[in-house]
Amino acid sequence: MLIIRSDRTDAPFFHAAEDFLMENTLEPVFMLWRAKKCILLGKNQNAWKQVNLDYIKEREILLVRRSSGGGTVFCDLGNINFSFIENHGTEKVNNYRLFTKPILEVLNQMEIPAIFSGRNDLTIEGQKFSGNAQYRIKNRLLHHGTLLFSADLKDLAGALKTDPLKYKDRGIESAAKRVTNIASHLKEPMDVLAFRELIYAHMLSKDPDAIVRDFTAKEIIAIEKIADNKYRDWNWTIGQSPKYDFHREHRFAGGIVEIDLSVQKGIVTDIVFHGDFLSRLDLMDIQIAMIGQRHDPEILLSVLQQFPLEEYFYGIPAEELLSLLF
Repeated sequence: MLIIRSDRTDAPFFHAAEDFLMENTLEPVFMLWRAKKCILLGKNQNAWKQVNLDYIKEREILLVRRSSGGGTVFCDLGNINFSFIENHGTEKVNNYRLFTKPILEVLNQMEIPAIFSGRNDLTIEGQKFSGNAQYRIKNRLLHHGTLLFSADLKDLAGALKTDPLKYKDRGIESAAKRVTNIASHLKEPMDVLAFRELIYAHMLSKDPDAIVRDFTAKEIIAIEKIADNKYRDWNWTIGQSPKYDFHREHRFAGGIVEIDLSVQKGIVTDIVFHGDFLSRLDLMDIQIAMIGQRHDPEILLSVLQQFPLEEYFYGIPAEELLSLLF
């Protein structure tokens, strides 16, 4: 087994590293990693529906879409992620118990009553602390999961609180579940790095001949390229969101504005404004200008600012109108 040890704290880098290791290794691989505050979206999720984007922007929480399915995950430096990469085999596909067993062994040795629960979760006394997912590249299978150890659960709740829009989409919605930190169940205090060492030691006890190393300089260059082209790219993070449509309305000082919006791959494909607001020019001008643009606040604000908005939406500033679009 190859055990990768790295102290980097960059989620896009590690998801790119998973892709790289799947393509460029033959032996089983195990990796633990931490990341600065970020939200990890499942591959098939709608970013706008799952995440409070205003909250994460204000608090500089990064948004990253991973390559596996499943629900939304919150990460910070009090969270540990683990990754297993092995040759594909039917006995391993969707066998979440197999890959989470070593983690449960460590926790049970610490006298923490952690168990496997549901389809892909680990829980302590009914509270979730780990979600897991898998994906496959050619003949290699990746299983990865998260471990809430001492994460900021206040940020977790705020970042995943979504606006109650009336979406109709083909994405997968995260279930609101009660969560807990492992640290809350310890008999004696321990920090997250000490807990990480226990997991490493347990994995080495299972394979004393394992090779333990960090990424090489050459590997880092290749991984950073993958991260830049995929996991740090808007087209993957936001544009990968499934097609969605929503309707919103609001009473502004200038009147009621209603909007019907359709977005596909992060691009506005249709938009209609209507309501009892005063308008002297044809709204079709603005609607046509927005079609084909990214569903992104800064971009759509710049579109609105190209028009004499008082002639289209009397008494309604661009920033207020923009709030209806997200």
